[in-house]
Amino acid sequence: MNVFLGLGLPWVIATIYSLGFTADKGPLSGSDTVSWTADKQAKFEFRFGETAPAANAELKGYYVPAGSLGFSVVVFIIVAITCVIILLLRRKIVGGELGGSQTGRIVSCAFLCFLWLIYVIMSTLQAYDLGGLGDVKIGGADENKMSATVKYWLVQCDKTFDYSKNQGFSQFLSNY
Repeated sequence: MNVFLGLGLPWVIATIYSLGFTADKGPLSGSDTVSWTADKQAKFEFRFGETAPAANAELKGYYVPAGSLGFSVVVFIIVAITCVIILLLRRKIVGGELGGSQTGRIVSCAFLCFLWLIYVIMSTLQAYDLGGLGDVKIGGADENKMSATVKYWLVQCDKTFDYSKNQGFSQFLSNY
């Protein structure tokens, strides 16, 4: 239920809302940071090597870059499996998941809290590009093979592509 309300429902609402989008009448159109400006069109053409959709091009579909979701899911699965193993070991050793000696309960509690802390730290390090984990991508696809609509959303929403690091973008932008 939480996944549906937290991820699914907002995605469905955004998809329905975006049905009538064109490149110049997309989300928050008219804003310098989001509208389909010449700068955004130049970024599209520089990044993908093809002509950017026209301002009146209809955008079929809605896309949100996954970002760090794949990495977080993998870390969560590893931590969850470790947790289940600990509970199974407690069942075998103590005779149940709960109970046992005071020391056993404290050690189990501390270890399970440590697993949660590992998940939070690893996800944070990856999401904020700390410790070299920012380049780790799980579940990504070759963006050059995606549709023009998906590429439009990548240019509009993807904050991970750094145009300033790419040589030639400033010269490319001067053509516009």
